[in-house]
Amino acid sequence: MSNATIVTFYSYKGGVGRSMALANIAWLLAEKSHQKVLAVDWDLEAPGLHRFFGLRDEDLSRGLMELFDDYKDLLRQESVSLPEKLFDLGKYVRPVKTFTEGGKISLLAAGRQDGNYAKRINEFSWEEFYAKWHGFGFIEHLKKELRAFDETDLILVDSRTGVTDIGGICTLQLPDVVVILFAMNEQNIAGVKRVAERILTKSTDLEGRKAPPILILRPARVERTSGNQTKKVEMQKQAAAYLGEYLDDGNAEAVFATKNIPYVSDFSYGESPLAVKADPLGDMTISFSDLASTIISIAQRREGEGTTVDRSRSWLEFFKTELRVFLLKRANLYILALLFLLTSVGVLSFGMMRRLRTTAETSQQQLKTSQQQLETLQRQLDSKDQIIKQMTLPHYGATVTIQIADESQRETARQLASELKKAGFAVSDFIELTTSDLIRQTWVKYFWPEDKKEAEAIMQTIRDKTRLSPSRSSVHLAFRDQNNPETHRYFEIWFVKGAF
Repeated sequence: MSNATIVTFYSYKGGVGRSMALANIAWLLAEKSHQKVLAVDWDLEAPGLHRFFGLRDEDLSRGLMELFDDYKDLLRQESVSLPEKLFDLGKYVRPVKTFTEGGKISLLAAGRQDGNYAKRINEFSWEEFYAKWHGFGFIEHLKKELRAFDETDLILVDSRTGVTDIGGICTLQLPDVVVILFAMNEQNIAGVKRVAERILTKSTDLEGRKAPPILILRPARVERTSGNQTKKVEMQKQAAAYLGEYLDDGNAEAVFATKNIPYVSDFSYGESPLAVKADPLGDMTISFSDLASTIISIAQRREGEGTTVDRSRSWLEFFKTELRVFLLKRANLYILALLFLLTSVGVLSFGMMRRLRTTAETSQQQLKTSQQQLETLQRQLDSKDQIIKQMTLPHYGATVTIQIADESQRETARQLASELKKAGFAVSDFIELTTSDLIRQTWVKYFWPEDKKEAEAIMQTIRDKTRLSPSRSSVHLAFRDQNNPETHRYFEIWFVKGAF
């Protein structure tokens, strides 16, 4: 199904059994609920999810790291045309278990666990990946491919612990649901509160997200029958007071008291067998079953309501925009080359005319031919003068693309493009129709802070042409491309529905 639910398992601190919980819940979802589950090990610095499924390091040949490397190799080829399929996800996913009732578990591992893995992960920069390799667009494309892979129902992502670049990807950009596991102590509770607030407030700043992920909070490794039970009750009340606002499944203190994941020492000495296999009636299995049921319920609700993330701009569409900008910039080089050629031809032709005029025995036909050549040269010079005149316009060299919300806006968009061309902007003749409702205002996007004045000039032209009010329009700095030199003096106009 193309609308598979992505669930990230996250913990602010380590040692709470996050990977173990993911593996057990994947097994329950596949065996008991007959779901097709894809488990993704995105804990790249400390991968180990595969061991819970009985796989050894040497059993892994490909994973996320190989996928990222192959993608960068594809872009290094600098081919003008892109393949229809950027990658075959099946090459990086390996089957784990197929059940008789139709459930299935597959694994997208962190990568090949050989002697070079640590060096590769240490040299991999997420900041560079987003700035240089169109990382945001690629993750959006990967998200789409994960949802569509092998009729998958649920994707369970094992995220890195703490506040990291990977944690941001796994909790802000990727998921529809975030399961946060935490230990019952003040450091964990305070950290989870900061992370939960960040997810709810920052995720919708990302292009394409209309709503933040749904949060599921569960205490983990809780001593249920031994230890200081008085202290446990005290911490349950503190957790409820700090984190209750992030729960939508009843009284927070009751949830933390009855739906926590217990500590069972028998399952703390290794990754297998899974608790749900070894002790199907035990407390840990009951707790995992409740969490699995909550995930299924949310996934079914998403199917009924539709996805919360608008993906009308796929990675390919994103890259096509980049390609159009690239070609427009190259077009300027072609114009300069043509100017050089015309000047050279003009000089040669002018010299020829002087020689013809100084030759007394030149025939009338030669004179007529020369006159024709002179007329041709004059047209070329006029063309050159026109190009030079364009180059003196205040915004020459700045490129603009226009996206409209519906067909009724196309004619006005064409008129606006004509006005912008008169001001010196290179406006793409291709006016893109986007059916998505990504914005609440008409935006002019720019990607370098120093381009803001030109963006405001574009917006003023829009307002003058369409009588659009300032309250329904603004300029917007697109953060994801700030460090990309290809976007210097490049602007995008996004018209909201009903703008005019």
